Amino acid sequence: MKIKFLTATVISILAIGCAQKMPEPIELANSIAEEYQKHSSITYDIDYQIKFFSQTTDTNKVKAKIDLIRQEEDSVFGGYVWIEEDSAARYYDGDFAYFIDHRLGKITKYPKDKPYFITGNIISEAIRVYFLKPGRLMNGAKDSTIVKVIKTEVLGSDNVYKWTYAFPDDEEYTKVSKDIWIQKNNLSVLKMTYTSTYQNENQYNQWDIKNVLYDSIKKEALAERLEKLLETYDIEDYQEMTAEEREPLKNGTQFPKLTGALHPSNDSSSIKKLQGKVTIVDFWYMNCPPCIEAIPHLNDLFKKYSEKGLVVIGANPFDNNEKSLTRLPNFLENNPISYPILFVDQTKMRDFKVIGYPTFYMLNEQGEIIYSMVGFGEEMPTAVDSLIKVELKIP
Repeated sequence: MKIKFLTATVISILAIGCAQKMPEPIELANSIAEEYQKHSSITYDIDYQIKFFSQTTDTNKVKAKIDLIRQEEDSVFGGYVWIEEDSAARYYDGDFAYFIDHRLGKITKYPKDKPYFITGNIISEAIRVYFLKPGRLMNGAKDSTIVKVIKTEVLGSDNVYKWTYAFPDDEEYTKVSKDIWIQKNNLSVLKMTYTSTYQNENQYNQWDIKNVLYDSIKKEALAERLEKLLETYDIEDYQEMTAEEREPLKNGTQFPKLTGALHPSNDSSSIKKLQGKVTIVDFWYMNCPPCIEAIPHLNDLFKKYSEKGLVVIGANPFDNNEKSLTRLPNFLENNPISYPILFVDQTKMRDFKVIGYPTFYMLNEQGEIIYSMVGFGEEMPTAVDSLIKVELKIP
């Protein structure tokens, strides 16, 4: 009996001793920022993967080695960046950005305000581990609309904090959450996941961060790395499109011949019926939020004026493939389209000067362009409505 009493007492004391008060979100965010501020640079390997809303099975994966050097005065990334993959590297030195194609032995140099190949690529997510901009963690910690839970776990051989964010639903995105695993002994981020649901489709992101080293690289070493490559690689300056090249086809010009396959009949003969009609052509695709935003307005115009002679057609250059066609019924259930959908040849978009989506053209009965717009703005439906009345001679 005495032994049992002592054993129970010892267990109770151990349980009390093992209980650990979790840090508050603001406290943990402050601690991580303070720890990162002690270091001038971080180097790590990353396995990053993302399954987009558009994909039912495929997952895009990136393996890279990352060097980040803090430079808080930098307005673009907050420091110097080198991202090394098998076939390419991306380098930002505070003044210029360089895309390094190892396969071609070619380097393209961009102005610092146009690092498109980093920010416009899924590789950009590989550098978002809060080292250069730890204030982003504090923003989340202070946001009272986000539910935050911190607990302890074991991740591999590391004792970690697991910090979970549950974001409020809005009209478009639901079940949005982010998990961050933070090593206890040095407060490094070791893993992150992000999930969300949009129109009954799920997106999943995962960051696995390994081999973290602090203060092992200096900006001079990155510059020397570039200079070494320049001994054998060609370099050229990025050539930006001119203002004229970015503009859509001009008003008063004849609209090029539009061919394709109508959905779902796969019939092309009905395209001839567009001749001699006042027509709106909308170049769009399913994964384009501004395109989706425009659909209800085009539906309204079509419903209002179709019996008076208006034709509206949604020209889609991207979604005529097996995977996208599988998604299309669900997309149309969430975004009904009352006008015809025409799948067109993606390689022909240059003929129509489509460089951004959506791109709208309105044609008169002679097939001449009388209105065009790249992107969607609230002024488009009103402007088009007025033109329709003029062309169809509606008082």
